[in-house]
Amino acid sequence: MLSRENIYAAVKWSFAIAAYAYLGYKLISLDNYGEILEAWRAVSAEGYAYLFPVLLLLPVNLYLEAWKWKKIVQNAAKISIWEAQKAVLAGICSGFFTPYRIGNFVGRIRYLPPDMHSQGFSFSVVNALTQNLAILLCGIPACVIFFPFFRNQGREIDTESYLLACIFSFFFFTALYLLMPYLARKVSHPKLERFTACLSAYTVQQQGLFLVISLLRYAVFCLQFLCMLYFFDVRLSSGESLLAIPSNYLFVTITPSFAFSEAALRASYAVATIGVFSENTLGIAIAGISIWFINTVLPMLPGSYFLTQKRAENAHN
Repeated sequence: MLSRENIYAAVKWSFAIAAYAYLGYKLISLDNYGEILEAWRAVSAEGYAYLFPVLLLLPVNLYLEAWKWKKIVQNAAKISIWEAQKAVLAGICSGFFTPYRIGNFVGRIRYLPPDMHSQGFSFSVVNALTQNLAILLCGIPACVIFFPFFRNQGREIDTESYLLACIFSFFFFTALYLLMPYLARKVSHPKLERFTACLSAYTVQQQGLFLVISLLRYAVFCLQFLCMLYFFDVRLSSGESLLAIPSNYLFVTITPSFAFSEAALRASYAVATIGVFSENTLGIAIAGISIWFINTVLPMLPGSYFLTQKRAENAHN
């Protein structure tokens, strides 16, 4: 009979293999390599100055996510920032081929004590909720101002219904987030308590910190995207950037997708939003694909190592 550890080992290896299989499929099926190479060849020597901030901000992005994860789990488990970083990278790999990256928790719980795996799922929900709240908080005001420009371009979208849905989602998830400790304390069913008990001890200060870190991380990947646009000679004013980039991330966030399919999704939404202010359609599309590759595919490579090596570390320790 399979032990729990053997089951987890099979699951984590399955996730790692599936992630690479889908990445390989996506790279093979990509049909615009010629355009991508053309866009990279067209970059001037001066343009490469904008690529360095994108790459330098990647570890900042990952560190902020690890810091937030460390703080989210701290009431139940004391982990180092390095353990939190490995959990984040492993989660990127395990969430690569799942919708809304819900498989992220599989990688992250590998760096929690075995008796906390159920709680790890709840911690992952809190982590995702805070990041989505940050995107909604910044994206909704941007969209309110951005949509008149969007409509003037003849784009077909029911902007009023879209905004109402986003605003409703924001208030609903905000209320859920703030009331989460209270609601967790009201759960009395033993099977549900395994998931909710860890949420009942959060203080308002802790919840505020989670959201602040999410906002900092949001600012980092917005800045990365802006630098990537400049790298491909897509020039936006400060005002245009503050409207189009948050609107773009809001579109991406509310659209169900698999991480491996986000390259095409991000390219299309980038063209739809950034394209309102720039005619460099090719540069916009390739920037959307490139930022996906840097922030998702590159971290997935070390993440696969940390996802599959955890058992060996446990045995050694």
